[in-house]
Amino acid sequence: MTSGRSRYVCFEAPGRVAVCEEELPLPGDDQVLVRTLRSLVSAGTEMLVYRGEFPEDLPVDSTLPGMKHRFSYPLKYGYSAVGEVVAAGKSVWG
Repeated sequence: MTSGRSRYVCFEAPGRVAVCEEELPLPGDDQVLVRTLRSLVSAGTEMLVYRGEFPEDLPVDSTLPGMKHRFSYPLKYGYSAVGEVVAAGKSVWG
């Protein structure tokens, strides 16, 4: 298995979104790699981010290690998606 490129929605500024790319690492021993098949922008938080109405004093998501930073642009953010597991670390399936 090799790493590849990933495309994602990037909120660049209020009212401005782009499709960006980044290098995608292989999943770690306890991680999975999911290929997104369908996605959407939620009517709640993601629309707040699009409109620039996010709560600047709160972390993006304090429950996820990679999302403990504060809301600011540019922002890679999204959670409304359906996908399939395409790779898994060796300890995932036990």
